[in-house]
Amino acid sequence: MKPFTFKVFLRCFFFASLLFGSQSLKAQSTSGVSSDGRDFYIGYVQPSYYNVLNQSWTGFFKTYALVSTYVDTKVTISYFDDATGVETTSDIYSIPAHTGKQVLFDLTKMTLSSTGEIPQYRACHITSDHPVNVQYSSNGPDGSGSYLALATPALGKRYVIASYNDNATAVDTADGFFLIIAAFSNTTVKITPNATTKGGHPGMHSGAHSTGAETPYSVNLNRGQCYLVKSGSAESDVDISGSIVESNKPIAVLGGQENGSLGSASVTFEPRDYMVEQMIPIDFLDTTGYVSIPLKDSQPSDPTNEGAGENYRVFTFDPLGSNIVYTESGLGIRDMSVGRLAFPPPERFDVTNPVELHSTNGKRFSVMMYDQRNYVNLAPYPAPSMMTIIPLSRWAKSYAFYVPTYTATNDNVNLREYFINVISYTDGIGGGISISFNGGILKPITQVLSLEQQFRNIPNHGELIGARYKIFPGSYYATSNRPFIIYSFGFEGVGGDKDSPPDGDEWYSGNANPAGALLSSGDPGKLRTVIDSECTQWSICAFDDRTNDPGIRSVSLLDDPQGVQSYPGKQSVNCHLDPLFDIKNFGEVELDGGSANVCFNIIIDDPLSAAYAAFMITDNAGNVKVSELSYSPPLFTRTPNTAMINFGGVAVNSDSCISISIKNSESLSHKVVSALLVSNNRFTISSTKPTLPATLKKNDSVIVTICYNPKDTLFSTNRLDVVIDCFSIPVGVTANGITGIITATDLTFSATDTGMSSINTVGVTNIGRNSFTLTKNWELTGSKSFTFVDSVLLPTILKPGQTLPLRIQYTPKIKGGDTALLTWASDIEPPYSQKIKSYSQLFGVAVTPLASVDESQAHKKFSVRPNPVSGMSIFISLDDLDAKISEVNIFDVLGREMYKQNIPLTGSSHEQIIIPIGNLHNGIYYARLIMNGKIVTEKFEVTR
Repeated sequence: MKPFTFKVFLRCFFFASLLFGSQSLKAQSTSGVSSDGRDFYIGYVQPSYYNVLNQSWTGFFKTYALVSTYVDTKVTISYFDDATGVETTSDIYSIPAHTGKQVLFDLTKMTLSSTGEIPQYRACHITSDHPVNVQYSSNGPDGSGSYLALATPALGKRYVIASYNDNATAVDTADGFFLIIAAFSNTTVKITPNATTKGGHPGMHSGAHSTGAETPYSVNLNRGQCYLVKSGSAESDVDISGSIVESNKPIAVLGGQENGSLGSASVTFEPRDYMVEQMIPIDFLDTTGYVSIPLKDSQPSDPTNEGAGENYRVFTFDPLGSNIVYTESGLGIRDMSVGRLAFPPPERFDVTNPVELHSTNGKRFSVMMYDQRNYVNLAPYPAPSMMTIIPLSRWAKSYAFYVPTYTATNDNVNLREYFINVISYTDGIGGGISISFNGGILKPITQVLSLEQQFRNIPNHGELIGARYKIFPGSYYATSNRPFIIYSFGFEGVGGDKDSPPDGDEWYSGNANPAGALLSSGDPGKLRTVIDSECTQWSICAFDDRTNDPGIRSVSLLDDPQGVQSYPGKQSVNCHLDPLFDIKNFGEVELDGGSANVCFNIIIDDPLSAAYAAFMITDNAGNVKVSELSYSPPLFTRTPNTAMINFGGVAVNSDSCISISIKNSESLSHKVVSALLVSNNRFTISSTKPTLPATLKKNDSVIVTICYNPKDTLFSTNRLDVVIDCFSIPVGVTANGITGIITATDLTFSATDTGMSSINTVGVTNIGRNSFTLTKNWELTGSKSFTFVDSVLLPTILKPGQTLPLRIQYTPKIKGGDTALLTWASDIEPPYSQKIKSYSQLFGVAVTPLASVDESQAHKKFSVRPNPVSGMSIFISLDDLDAKISEVNIFDVLGREMYKQNIPLTGSSHEQIIIPIGNLHNGIYYARLIMNGKIVTEKFEVTR
């Protein structure tokens, strides 16, 4: 990397500051990589009940991406070709700040083989130009589930699966599952199942041919490929939970149950529901700080009912297991220690109080809450769902989330209720948390939401308070100056006849998920950057000096004023990532973490303006380092003071020139090396003063004159690069050619007595974008009976859109028809001089006074068929069978007579005139009849 070489760069400086460089395992730490971001891979597993659902109910089942924004954002939805893996954009949405978008997934591009264990390009790829929150949500009979999607930098390489026991009924069998989604090509995944899979891979503890030992197998995936694993027995003593997934590159992993059966109800109806959550990587879990408060149950709750409250399960990846202490408010302490691939996993049932869990041996674990089927007395009526519990150390200070509106067959919906559980430090509920709804003004949460219940008895955490609020569909943005957590959940009831009590045609569904998280391993960050300033760019190399799984996961040029990805917010100005590094001009580059160092450039857009770059490096442990760079430009002034100069419209084949001045306004001298145009597209440099190369002292200028000479009317752009010392000052130029376009009308005179005169006008119009001169070099050919009366008005200038009326006189000498062609002349350059129609055709007929008839007879018409004609003759038929025809003529567009015949015709409905046209070439012609002493004309076209 080059050091500063030229004096001008004494004015260029940078400063780098470490904002999030060090993190620990302490529960109070909130540093980490956000679950929100600019890049997401979404997967879908079809609920098993959907396979046997009555077709009249399939309209209820929908799946959505719920995208929530912090600032105005553009979001792109893409899918992958199932055969080639080529990614194709499906939709692009612009979403205003603090609002959301409910995007319907295209399930034809996401549905997997029902048997699974086949790599398939079935992911949905979501990207945005600013950080967003993404949730998956589905609804419908036994098909309601949701999960928080993790941005690609928050994905990991080690997971333990949370699912639930298999089950079967006479109607439907349902398995536990997990789905692996590759975010990078050439990903190798090692899978250790805890139950025998549907594809026949033996499990450790349950299912057919279980081995009692870890029996891993591997698969290879490319970016966008999904790999579904299902337990294969549909028996209640089979559970794929606890399975281990490991990979050499970051992956997304979903876990759940196709139609899980949890809890019970006091009435008989379908007791199950689809469950799904995105797994958090093992490395981003914690050993302590897992607190939770109850979800909403049927009211009043019935503690004797098996479905009341929630269940909690714990899982670990660690071979030594995690010694977990579970504390439930009012019920004391219980042991929930868990081992690797535990079967069955430790579980607490029917929990209706706040709880806290922590490990006493420092081993990480995960906690999954399972809501249960519960139909007692009054709504809401929960259905099986699952929700990840986020440890205190992973809470964030801001959340954007979206509550969906399900619109399918609304007439059958008899229940929709939505809630959030909020846990915060005690001052949060009292006013420390502010929230907005649908992009509105931020207000204290107590002024926006309706409080349902408070929980001040969270075990072992007297500093915390929990609260449940009732909310409504729409977009929410919540923020505080201290970390807190939001869990969003809701219930839906669908009935065929909206009756009560149920009679067997109802479905009650539920979904729940955290609204976000800040994720890290707690391994202290050792990110280091080396930065060199080179002319108008910074060359940067980032290093991860940790010894435990070192690797760089992402590089972001921050455009994040609200501090979603890093706090406080940063917004880069007048710079971009090198397109050789950031190929999609995305502003963020996702890496697989396989390398502990990465080098890249940040390029300044306009070297005459100040620049600020805030870039963020993320490592495999979720640590982030934000560095800030500033650039002060050399004191040059540009006249005109714009980065793009518009010549405007320039007349075709003429020159327009503009002088551009670059002035040195500082005391240091600078060498102007050259001034060059990037391409040669009608722009030329006509002069450079002084001659280059030249040295500019203070207040000296270099003046470059650029000329544009268009040959057509297309738009052209170019760039002038004035190279000073070692950098270029770019000046864009744009222009387009313009020209006048002439068009003229034709003129047909009414029948005129021989020896008499008639005067009428033609119109000459400029339909172009530039003025032109109509010159006196006009030419009148054909019959001598026509005279151009207004020739003395020429030459004259016609502006764009202007029409000039010009008089023509017709003075016939003998009886019969007359034609002439008046060709106009202008200063319009070829080929535009005759682009439309630069002539006027003149027609007239002379009659004797005795031949005159009532003027209304002049309007009698005839028809030419076929038209257009490709044969050797045309047929002329009269509209008025009593009309008298004295003459028929055929003229070309130049007024030349091509055919003439006297054909008297008294007429009948079956009589017609047949005209041979075998000698006519392709083109436009005019058939003219002298009918009842008047001229009538029809145009026809010959096409062969």
